[in-house]
This record gives sequence, C-alpha cells and structure tokens, in this order.
Amino acid sequence: MSIKVISTIAICLMAAGQHFAQALIITPAFADSIQKTDLKLGSELNAILLYNDAVKSFGYADTIVISRSGAGFNYFYKDSLLPDLLHWYSNNQVKIDYSRTWQETFMSSSTQQSLTDRFELFIRDASFDRNDLVYKLSHYTDDIQTGRYEERTKSGKVLVTGQYSQMDSLYVDTLTYFDPETYEESQEIIHRTKFAIKSGVWRYYSPEGILVKEEKY
Repeated sequence: MSIKVISTIAICLMAAGQHFAQALIITPAFADSIQKTDLKLGSELNAILLYNDAVKSFGYADTIVISRSGAGFNYFYKDSLLPDLLHWYSNNQVKIDYSRTWQETFMSSSTQQSLTDRFELFIRDASFDRNDLVYKLSHYTDDIQTGRYEERTKSGKVLVTGQYSQMDSLYVDTLTYFDPETYEESQEIIHRTKFAIKSGVWRYYSPEGILVKEEKY
C-alpha cells in the first residue's frame, strides 16, 4: 500500500534572495512510516505535526513549513531555515524538545516572536484520556511570564484560561546548572526587576466542559 503526500506550492523567502519551495502536507501516517526506518527524521516530522497542531489550536498562523530537499526535508519558520530541529537549537526562533514512546508523548517548545517576546508550548498525555493530549500555552516578555495562559486538549476541550501580569519588584534568581560530563554544578545569579502574578479571572473546566472553579485576582 502506498501513502500519498499531498503537496501545495509555497514561496519561501530566504536571506540570499527569493527561492521557490514546495510545501508538503505531511500526514501522521506518513510520518510514522518514515519513523520505522529513520527514527530521527520520523521524530522530526511528528514533532512538527504536533507543534503545528498546537499552534493552530491557539489561533496562531505562523507554523513550520516542510519542504522537500532531495531525499529528505527542509523546515522553515517565517521563511527562515530551521537547522537541527530536535537539538534545542533552531536559528533562535523555534526550539523543540520532543519524545514519544508507546507509553507517553512529551513536547516542550519555545517560539521567539520578537527580541523580548516569546511563547512556550508544553504538551503531555491527558491523564483522563489515553488517546488525548493536553496543550499548555504561556507567554513571556523579558523572560517573565505575562499575558494569556491557556490549557486545552488536542481534541479541542478548554481546561484552563487566565492571564498573567508583571509587577515591578527587585529580587534575585539563582539558577543552578549541571555538567553531565564533568559532574560539576555552577550557579548564575540573575537580578530581576519584575515578577509575574495571576490577574483578571481564571477559569478551570472539567474534561466534560463544565466550569468547576473560577478565581478573581
């Protein structure tokens, strides 16, 4: 049985000038078939499909575009090529950490929208439904959480909605880093001028869509 890949035409603008690339619509079945013979490539394709689905579910238009590159694929975000997609480095625009086993699915991603603003996605299995996933969306400005926060499922159920605001303050963060090669720990002291607090109305829903709690800040 052959698996057909539907293609459309997209225009990719790169730093060197205008290039025409073919944007592929990849199906989960196709990505899974690739993963059986090429684990890294299949994981990349599945990671992009999951990322794109989550991004669109929260109402964003900018997704990762997949195009053919010889026998492989290239990935573009806002017309920029994304190298080493699953190695926590992607041209400083999109970073993805992804894993999937027969028991669980995990993804953590960070998308830089400007020099100061980014949004993060965190995806995990839904404890109430083995066939569903929970998508979490958080926003940051200057590395401090702010603005919209939301949790929903892949199937479209809204679980949590709320907002964060930034308050002026002076406090210090101590970050500890561990080097797996030398087994040494190091610390970095970061002085903050703001911190995040919940604001407005926060609503919490059951998987059945029933409002179970409402908090006002």
